Amino acid sequence: MPPLMLQTADNPEGTPLEVFDGIRAGVAADRSQLCYDLREAFYGFNSPGATVSAGKRREF
Repeated sequence: MPPLMLQTADNPEGTPLEVFDGIRAGVAADRSQLCYDLREAFYGFNSPGATVSAGKRREF
């Protein structure tokens, strides 16, 4: 069973519902752009000291 990701009274460290609402809105508005924008955080490309090839970025 996967962990509960949503922030609730029983899971205050979870992700707020607004984050999931934003993802759903992004999929509805422009799925391709959402995937392009999401790759930075998904793979940690935006982390200090991250070194990621252009090929890996395009792969996502």
